[in-house]
Amino acid sequence: VIAAAPSDTDTRINYRVYYNGEIVEERAVMKRTINLKDLEDIIEVQVLRNREVPFDSISIAVPGIIAKGRLDLHRKETIDLQGNMDNLFNLSTYFEKKTSIPVVVENNANCAALGWYRSQDQYENICFMSLPNGWLTGGQCIIVDGKLVRGAHGIAGELRYVMNQMHIDNPLTLNPYHLDTVRQIVTKSILLNISIMDPEVVVVRCEMLPYPDEIKEELKKYLPEDRIPEIVHIDDFNDCVMKGQYSLCQSYFKEKV
Repeated sequence: VIAAAPSDTDTRINYRVYYNGEIVEERAVMKRTINLKDLEDIIEVQVLRNREVPFDSISIAVPGIIAKGRLDLHRKETIDLQGNMDNLFNLSTYFEKKTSIPVVVENNANCAALGWYRSQDQYENICFMSLPNGWLTGGQCIIVDGKLVRGAHGIAGELRYVMNQMHIDNPLTLNPYHLDTVRQIVTKSILLNISIMDPEVVVVRCEMLPYPDEIKEELKKYLPEDRIPEIVHIDDFNDCVMKGQYSLCQSYFKEKV
């Protein structure tokens, strides 16, 4: 499994090799930027090194909207995974042709939500809120009755379409390192989800808001206290992502049987 998590200054590419459910190799690569060649290099080396026991599948987790293997994430200064296209490059087909191995591509926050869900047995209805450092637009993931909700077009929980409609106090200070701005973005994004799915718990990945009580206090401006779900903060986003990827690979093969 390969997970790419861009931030404001660099991109961390984590990868694991699983054998019979156990992690047999785990490494991380730090890059200033990430492009298709970076993923190619990792996959090519691992496929060659594991020729005696070939991979059953490869999982790739990246930011952006994923629909039928196609990536909706326009080129940015820190990330370009569009190959020879402007957008909607099919990562799954591209790497399947190169390796002859089934490739599962998924949004990294969706994977993190699934990985966190699999690691506990208390909650079945979850909202996962991810806002990377230095970003003003994050993503949400929804799990209902233990199942990941993607939506008809893969945009369930996608915040890019509503961010411009949010009222943020002092909009001229939309600085991704301004604490009050980040607090409002995260809280109002969570509020949208609460009004639709009323989750049991909201799991938050945001380095600038490490204390759940801080988010709860902000939510009290809009909701009665007894309507506010449990808030949980996670530190190891990448571990959750890769656990979720492994789970998706297992699901992939169950569907094929």
